[in-house]
Formats: sequence, structure tokens, C-alpha cells
Amino acid sequence: MRAWGRKFTLGIRPEQLDVAEAQSSALECKVKITEPTGPDTMVYTEINGVEVIARVHPRLVPPTGQSIKLVLDMKKVVLFDPATEARI
Repeated sequence: MRAWGRKFTLGIRPEQLDVAEAQSSALECKVKITEPTGPDTMVYTEINGVEVIARVHPRLVPPTGQSIKLVLDMKKVVLFDPATEARI
């Protein structure tokens, strides 16, 4: 990604992605794999060609191959310098 005149890598944890309710800023993704882990299900998908894992409540997980709309909590993301991998 590029912003402020420099490149950076966006760091996202699975719990920072939530299933969108009716938000226009949601990212529509195709469910590739689901992994039940007990109280949550890990949903494997892609955003802009990058594999992403979202931790989702089991009742909100669509079947593999279906679309899911995810929203990102931007207050919790971390930025990294792609050359040094240092946190910005």
C-alpha cells in the first residue's frame, strides 16, 4: 500500500475483521476455507490478492464459496515498513 508518499504493509489480526451488517465500507470477499475453533470460526479469504484470516462467530459464517462482507477496525491496524519490517 502507498500513502503519505511512502509504501507500507498493513498488519491485520483476525479479530480486527468483523462481519459487516449494512456498512457501505465493507469489503466483499469469497470464503475459501473455514476452520471451526470452538467459540469462533476462522474464515480464510483474500483481499486484493492477499490471503486474510478473519475470526468470526460460527453463526455468521457463510458456506465455502459464498461471499462474506467484512469491515476492518482501522483504529487497531499496525503499519510496517516493507523494507525493514519495522513497525511504523
